[in-house]
Amino acid sequence: MKMIEGFKVKIGTLCISSVLRDITNHMLGVNYGEEIYYGLGCGLFFAYTMSNEVVGLGGFTDLILDNLRDSLTLTKVETYAPDDVVFDKIRFSIDAGLPVLVSGLHFHSKEDLALDTEATEKLDLPMNYHYTIIAGYDDETKELFMADNKSSGNVSYENFLKFRDHRNMLTQFLFPPTLEHLDARIYAAIRKLTDYWYRMPENPKSFADVYTTDFLHLSNVYNTMEGLENFRKLFLHGPEMESLENFQKSMFFIQAISYRGTGGDMTRGLYSRFLREGGAITGEDKMLEVSKLYATAAREWRKFFKIFDGNPTVIYEQIKDETQNSVFFEAIEQVYQCEMTAMSALNDLAYGK
Repeated sequence: MKMIEGFKVKIGTLCISSVLRDITNHMLGVNYGEEIYYGLGCGLFFAYTMSNEVVGLGGFTDLILDNLRDSLTLTKVETYAPDDVVFDKIRFSIDAGLPVLVSGLHFHSKEDLALDTEATEKLDLPMNYHYTIIAGYDDETKELFMADNKSSGNVSYENFLKFRDHRNMLTQFLFPPTLEHLDARIYAAIRKLTDYWYRMPENPKSFADVYTTDFLHLSNVYNTMEGLENFRKLFLHGPEMESLENFQKSMFFIQAISYRGTGGDMTRGLYSRFLREGGAITGEDKMLEVSKLYATAAREWRKFFKIFDGNPTVIYEQIKDETQNSVFFEAIEQVYQCEMTAMSALNDLAYGK
């Protein structure tokens, strides 16, 4: 196996912030955690999505990659690589010591791959936007060494071609010599994030939009503050409650995508750690205070997901029964209040109030 010398991979919460951590740390010789890259990518987000049958929650923006490019002053290079030339291009990059980023299904985990397949079948969602690094190749065994946020190992050339995104793109990054003025970059990312929430609610679109707008024929997509308000007002009062089948689809979305895809807490724990590390880097005590608020929000989201982790038929009947449903609506209110408190404090931090 021809490997990029010294390249190290670690597990993480999200695929994109984990792989960018590994690539950037290697190329610049630094050792920052995933939380720094998630925060610099302005990843914290909320979306409430609805179709005629299904509702879903989105916890981070699909613009993390582009935001990170801007925050780290990187140059992103995308190359079209059809099947007949893709391995030549990968060999060239690995030989030059450059890791390659690809998107596709989960290349390693049979469990995650099975969930990808189930999501495609149940919700008609394309699940081929999972980011993975290529850091080695072996032409004798016809395998690639690949790593994502959960695992790493060898993937056959055959499976790579089978599971990669149909757009057939390879992505690489050109880096500046050093990563300077990280404190200023942290403040800029926090301000950009609060602008998304308060002043540009339609930008960026949520991660869920990429999948659901075209494939679930959504009638409504609510982002950031508008998303939170509609989640509080509409969740468990909309199309998901019109039939058991709709409810089962919505609960599958929430468990398989919203829960699994955000580390179990809508990435609030990850953002809390970003603020904690950011406070240490900048010396800003207020970041540590806001970090605690997002840690609280993370705990409340975990509680929220837990009460929906059970037999959908039983939960559906409990929600419809006014003598049993208070626990569900109290959980909605609790996460809403935590979100509003934390974001208000973050906005004050961003603009020095």
